[in-house]
Amino acid sequence: TCYERKPRMKIIFLTSQQAAEQATYLVSWLRNRGHIVSVTKDRITPEGLVSFDIGISFGYRYIFKKIHIDALKGKLINVHTGFLPYGRGAMPNVWAIIDRVPAGVSIHFVDDGIDTGPIIAQREISVLATDTGAVLYRRLRTEASHLFMEVWTVLESSTRIPGGAQPPGEFITHKSGDVGLVDDLDNYFGPLARRVIDVLRARTFPDHEAAYIHDEDGRKVFVRVELTYEKEKAAPPPPKKSP
Repeated sequence: TCYERKPRMKIIFLTSQQAAEQATYLVSWLRNRGHIVSVTKDRITPEGLVSFDIGISFGYRYIFKKIHIDALKGKLINVHTGFLPYGRGAMPNVWAIIDRVPAGVSIHFVDDGIDTGPIIAQREISVLATDTGAVLYRRLRTEASHLFMEVWTVLESSTRIPGGAQPPGEFITHKSGDVGLVDDLDNYFGPLARRVIDVLRARTFPDHEAAYIHDEDGRKVFVRVELTYEKEKAAPPPPKKSP
C-alpha cells in the first residue's frame, strides 16, 4: 500500500478500555513525533475516517467493513495480539494456551475478513508453563507496543508499507463468546473435571507444596486454585401497587 508520506500525519487511533494503558503510551509517543492523533473507543462511521491519513487499530472491539477500509483508502493497520494466521479473532491469549497454537503479535493490514489481511510484521512469543491468560495477555500487549514502534519508525521513512499475504489454509477464528464453551468445565471435560479440581483444591494449602505438572525441561510447576461462588443477582424490586 502506498500513501503520501508526511512529516506530520493525521492519525485515527482506535482502541478499547482494555488496551488503554499501552494505547495511551503509544498515542503520546506518536504525538511526540509530531503527528496529530485522535483517539476513539467508540464505534466509528466511514464518514468519521475520511479526513485521516492513516488508521491504527490497537485492541479495538468493533469489526471493520469494506466501507471503513475504503474510507481510509486501504491505510488501516491492526496491531493484533495473536501470531497470525493462528489466533485470529477474539482473545488469542486464551486460545494460545487452550489450543496450544503459536502465540505472538502481528501487525497487518485490515481487509474485509477477520484478521486475514497481509502481514506487515510479526513476532512469536513463548508460552510458559506458568502463564495464565492474564499474564500472557500483559506480555503480548507489551510486545505489541514494541513491535509497533519498530514498524512505525520504518513507515515514517518510506512511502510504501510492505505486506505479505498470510499462508493459505483453514485456521480457527474465535468469537468472543467461544470461551463460554470451555468455561463450563463440567460440560467441557465431563466427570474428569470435578476429579481434577478436587485434587487441586485439596492440595491448595498456604506454605505447602501443591499438586504439580512438569514443564518441557522437567521442572515441577505447582498449581493452586481459588474457588468462589458466583455473585447472586439482586432481586428485582417489587411492582408498585396501583393507587
